[in-house]
Amino acid sequence: MFTKKRWMHKSQDEICPRVRSKLEKNEEYARSCTVVAASDSKFQVFDMNDMLVENLGQSSCSCRWWDHYGIPCSHAVACCNWVRVPPENYVHKWMKKDSYLISYSEGIKLI
Repeated sequence: MFTKKRWMHKSQDEICPRVRSKLEKNEEYARSCTVVAASDSKFQVFDMNDMLVENLGQSSCSCRWWDHYGIPCSHAVACCNWVRVPPENYVHKWMKKDSYLISYSEGIKLI
């Protein structure tokens, strides 16, 4: 636990490394999406044969991936790109560096 805490403390990124890699994959998949705006925060996203509803204001997507994992799905990333906002802003707070460091702050109690 001490090693993980020290490793994350050295990281310059505000989100965890595994979350960063998943977000980068979603950025690749987002290139195949077409976004149609319905309002400032609601979008309709076309991905292959699917039509999904995206709500950036509530951090939710009809694919349910974002709701379940707390990391913006490829559809959400496509909407973020459309409004020119970094998708990192929509990663849930418990996936960020500060929360990670709090989780590993105590360490293991010695006997």
